[in-house]
Amino acid sequence: MGIVFEIQRFTVHDGPGIRTTVFFKGCPLRCRWCHNPEGQLRHPQLAYRADQCMGCKACKIMCEHAVHGFLRGHQVDYSSCVACGKCIHTCPTGALTLIGREMTENDIIAEVLRDEPFYGHNGGVTFSGGECTMQPAFLLSLLRMAKMHGLNTVIDTCGVAPWPVLAEMLSFTDCFLYDLKLMNSDTHQHMTGRGNRLVLENYIRLKKAGAHIEVRIPVIPGVNALEKEITAIFEFLRASGRPDSIRLIPYHTSGTKKYRQLGMTMWEQEVFELFPLDDWQAKADRLCK
Repeated sequence: MGIVFEIQRFTVHDGPGIRTTVFFKGCPLRCRWCHNPEGQLRHPQLAYRADQCMGCKACKIMCEHAVHGFLRGHQVDYSSCVACGKCIHTCPTGALTLIGREMTENDIIAEVLRDEPFYGHNGGVTFSGGECTMQPAFLLSLLRMAKMHGLNTVIDTCGVAPWPVLAEMLSFTDCFLYDLKLMNSDTHQHMTGRGNRLVLENYIRLKKAGAHIEVRIPVIPGVNALEKEITAIFEFLRASGRPDSIRLIPYHTSGTKKYRQLGMTMWEQEVFELFPLDDWQAKADRLCK
């Protein structure tokens, strides 16, 4: 059994070709710019969409934990919610949903194989999150099963995992999508909740082991959208082993609604200085040649 929060079909940015991406719940980092906050916590979470609520109060009647209040509209006490899901089944409009569910390895592989005719010669399955390596035994079993079916496999990781976990998965993984955010460990700690020593060490180990790696750099205004920060990452890659490719990912706020729906606080970023992303992507491409 594992806990996932989404299986996304026909993705084209999560590895080569057309892919099915399985999103695991749970992440060791708390990146301030995270656009998938529903992947941070390991356990299922209640999500409330206010624009779909008709105020019928059926959820309040059903709930045993006083999560739902209607003194001034519908208020949700997320801290009291145990994610039992009872209120969801009483909601006539779908305003309440549960994010995250337990699935078996067989369930997931069956979902993935439904898309196999579309994968072509280089598509396949990508395991993402959250951070998929936080459920190592489950992930390893899925990788093995995927390979038994001849599927191309990709792991999307922040690199915060014990090396033995990554080492065990090497034989069953065709490519790693590897996040590099900042070179300064103190700044990394401040912006993500953890330092970057393990991230950098694991990158070096993967390169020495011969892994195929696409480095992904989220370019965040006010954080690393600066020439000195991106240059520092490039210098590390030159010294430690050039990846197969580098992708610079622009900052966006597509996860804004998710924070509200989950009762989570979103990082307020007000600095939006211009950054020549295309120029730096060209430099990244040259570095990998």
